Amino acid sequence: MTAALASVLEWINGMVGSYAYAIIIFTILIRTVLAPLDIMQRRSTDKMNAIQPKIKELEKKYGKDKQKLQQKTMELYQKEKINPLGGCLPAIVQMVLLIMLFAVIRELVGTPDNPGALVGQSFLWIKDISLPDAFWVTTKAGEINGYFILPALSGITQYLYMKLSMLPQASSSAQQQNPMGCSQETMSIFLPLFSVYITSTYASAFALYWVASNIFQVVEFLIIRPKNTSAVPETVKEG
Repeated sequence: MTAALASVLEWINGMVGSYAYAIIIFTILIRTVLAPLDIMQRRSTDKMNAIQPKIKELEKKYGKDKQKLQQKTMELYQKEKINPLGGCLPAIVQMVLLIMLFAVIRELVGTPDNPGALVGQSFLWIKDISLPDAFWVTTKAGEINGYFILPALSGITQYLYMKLSMLPQASSSAQQQNPMGCSQETMSIFLPLFSVYITSTYASAFALYWVASNIFQVVEFLIIRPKNTSAVPETVKEG
């Protein structure tokens, strides 16, 4: 699979003559292919949000009997045709693709003894996309390689996307069902900071993918979200 991704990236680069723009186009293609999974994830989280009042009622009724509460919660999920882990598949697919793309870019960066195809490739203000976009990093010619723009954008766009897509956690069980085991507020701080760290310590080529992917998801969310929020199951409305 990694070889396939590398071949696609090489093919796009052959057409546009720039690995930087090839990565941006590649990102758009990947996000477009993943769009159906993103929509499925949105619908799953929308349904989970819609039944929070019913889950809260179950907590009040069976709060002292955890086993009974879990049983009744699962029965509610089955009744509303909700998979509590339905939002995990897109995240897993994206993580796998991210790891594979990281491997592809690492190969294209190469080593000091055997530099890869990305070495010396520029993009707008960045002198060498095989190096981080940071003012403390210099090229072989002694020039500042970047101005920390991509890392800053990665953190901002990650934070914006998470805030837009964040669900109100109306109950404690909503937090318990979080597949990451953390509150959304915690993740909305951790992930943007992690984005800044990764994109400021690795090749700008990888940061380009990260930022382009985040921007695509924000735009995609703003386009499809209004259509999904009105789609609340009738059985939930009655409650």
